Amino acid sequence: MIRCAVCGTENPRPMRLCGNCGSALQPGEGHGLAERRHVTVLFCDLVASTSLSQEIDPEDFGEILVRYRNIVAESAERHGGHLTRFYGDGAMLCFGYPTAHEDDTVNAVRCGHHIVDAMKSLDYSQFGPVTWTPAARVGIHTGLTLVGDLGFGELKDRGNLIGEVPNLAARIQQQAPRNGIVISSFTHRLIESRIDCRPLGSVQLSGTREPIALFESLGVRTDLDDPLQVRVAVAGPPIGRDAEYNLIVTGARGKRPAVDRSLPPGNVGQRTASNRFDDPARAWPLRP
Repeated sequence: MIRCAVCGTENPRPMRLCGNCGSALQPGEGHGLAERRHVTVLFCDLVASTSLSQEIDPEDFGEILVRYRNIVAESAERHGGHLTRFYGDGAMLCFGYPTAHEDDTVNAVRCGHHIVDAMKSLDYSQFGPVTWTPAARVGIHTGLTLVGDLGFGELKDRGNLIGEVPNLAARIQQQAPRNGIVISSFTHRLIESRIDCRPLGSVQLSGTREPIALFESLGVRTDLDDPLQVRVAVAGPPIGRDAEYNLIVTGARGKRPAVDRSLPPGNVGQRTASNRFDDPARAWPLRP
């Protein structure tokens, strides 16, 4: 039962409003704070951790695990990701929640490469001779999910991710080679012009109805770090931006580069159009 702080009436869970006075029950609690968000989820795993745990003392294994987790946490913070949780030697990171950034998907791939590179240089010499070599696997998937605080009181699960996106990210991670980053076709479609990758073909992942095309990321292109140089793949001109779009076209035809430089950096629709004008052959005509 939940006691109303206003009138003192006892209300059964999972009511969010008092049945007597209508006041909100336990503000900030429950399913009301969860929301639908388009996010990119990164799932990483420590390779061969079970065999390592059989070779060394549990305290030494715990120290290696702590170092691995520190690498993951630092990588998430560095690239604007949210560390959702650790699952033993696995970790789930979310890009696009709680704060969304324009380059969340690219940053997820950058984060994956940072984790892998850091694992390669992990120092474990103090734990004696072992056959284990530091390595991680990373899987990345993008899509719609339910994120936020779920449940009530002691059952509350903060920052949870609900839906197929985190599940597929974990399945995709299992397809990655040692120190490899594998992304889904959904993620690849959003950033294909910004990364170098090789196709792995379509794979029937456990629990999925249809095969999913996978790609191994070989690195993020450094020649496109300037956002004004990034080409965003779109099927046509922006929708609902006629006035702004025509202003950009007019400015570009008049060779006034200050027009596109003055666009708000977070406005994807306007920037998509402005980025076209460094290649006049691709410029669109004025719209009525």
